[in-house]
Amino acid sequence: LRMVHISDLHLGGFNSRPEKVNELVELINGLNPDIIINSGDFVSYGWRELAGFDTVLAKARSRYGNFAILGNHDIGTYIPEQTEEGIDENLTKMRELIKSSGYVLLENKYSEIKIGTKKFSVIGVSTGGRFPDITHGSIVNATSGMGSSDLLIAICHDPDQWEKEIVGKTNIHLTLSGHTHAMQMGIHTPYFKWSAAKYIYPNWNGIYVEGDQYQYVNRGAGVLIPFRIWMPPEITVINLKSGDM
Repeated sequence: LRMVHISDLHLGGFNSRPEKVNELVELINGLNPDIIINSGDFVSYGWRELAGFDTVLAKARSRYGNFAILGNHDIGTYIPEQTEEGIDENLTKMRELIKSSGYVLLENKYSEIKIGTKKFSVIGVSTGGRFPDITHGSIVNATSGMGSSDLLIAICHDPDQWEKEIVGKTNIHLTLSGHTHAMQMGIHTPYFKWSAAKYIYPNWNGIYVEGDQYQYVNRGAGVLIPFRIWMPPEITVINLKSGDM
């Protein structure tokens, strides 16, 4: 099973170079994914950033489905001069546009995938709030009524949710997160990786393992502020083989 994981597109940053979103989709399709996972923050400030790019993102193809969650920027908490009506309108538009982008939007719920005799469950929780007051959807509520699965995959935008609600508290095998951007700066080589993001987020980029539970934190495909210094954007490919988990 091949999963392609992307995160933190912040599509407003591509307005001056929209062809880069096409290139991203072409790269994803070239990886022949079975499942595509997007761990949130399609936008920085509001739904208008996604409008128009939805038809481009919808060209990303996978065998068993594309799944996404809402990041804290998607919720609308960063809309300038925000009002309750504006936040509600933004959320309605975001839901519509994410759906037209080809994704199943998991708002504190799960979806099941059957492959032969195996059953996988993909669990998604929404993230809200502004740093440092980030809020998380409930893993317990998202998995309510869920039966047994051969593989449990959670999508949590904020990597801190793994330690707070998943490790040692659930039987979720793999958690996919983003949010940190690895601060968009640091040192990234095949032999050494460092960013000041580690002082804010213990799990800031890469794979983390506790017992038989795994987390991967993606450093994002887009940018919130238009720079990256020695910390390139990322598309994550995860190949799972029978018996891996």
